[in-house]
Amino acid sequence: MTIKRKIKSTLWYISKPKYWIQYYHIVKRKIFAIKDSDSEKDKAVSWAKKHAADYVSAWKKIGLEGEINNFDNKILIEANQLASNYKGLMGGPGHIDFIYNAVKLLKAKNVIETGVAYGWSSLAILVGFSENNNDGKLISVDMPYPNRNNEPYVGIVVPKRFKKNWKIIDRPDVTGVPIALKLIQEKIDLCHYDSDKTRVGRSISYPILWNSLRSGGLFISDDIEDNLFFADFVESLNAPFCVLKVNDKQYMGAIRKP
Repeated sequence: MTIKRKIKSTLWYISKPKYWIQYYHIVKRKIFAIKDSDSEKDKAVSWAKKHAADYVSAWKKIGLEGEINNFDNKILIEANQLASNYKGLMGGPGHIDFIYNAVKLLKAKNVIETGVAYGWSSLAILVGFSENNNDGKLISVDMPYPNRNNEPYVGIVVPKRFKKNWKIIDRPDVTGVPIALKLIQEKIDLCHYDSDKTRVGRSISYPILWNSLRSGGLFISDDIEDNLFFADFVESLNAPFCVLKVNDKQYMGAIRKP
């Protein structure tokens, strides 16, 4: 990052007090050189490859059985049209079929996700609610990218008709997750984690979200190949889990609470 970009980023954070805690953590990591090493990432990729399962086997590994459907292509086409209204980049859709089917199989009503961006995972969850014919509640925690002016476009792919059961908490995870849990006010059925991918970030939010899951609930995390925290977390829990390859570079993990 150039000095000019660093200054712009610092000024952006200074002007937005609700994000100061996130900036504090960023500065702290830089001062103390806290970052995920390349060697750890290599080991995490190897671990993910070793445990990756095909789509059908993944459901069996976590003990979820039932009818598995493809996400509605008409809704996908509509969502892509909405996405075209934003000319920047906010990340890809991930494994929305898995998230959508998880909502349906769990008959999920209380869901928390971290990281929204375009809103692909949000859309998968909300469509799942609709097809379950329940009044599910999705609370999403999302902090916009600094200096990209993308705030109005967060969740852009979600059509208006699906938004009635959705609330976005415009905060970093460290303050946003506790707010989300207070709004839910009960154990959650499903959590999708797609925000701070660092080991430090995951070490803060993973345990809080896991402890908030009901028995039989599902914890999903994207980009588990970035470091070994997901692998270490799985080993500490002794719970059924699966790993899915999203594309040539990315893996998603899911853990079922016993």
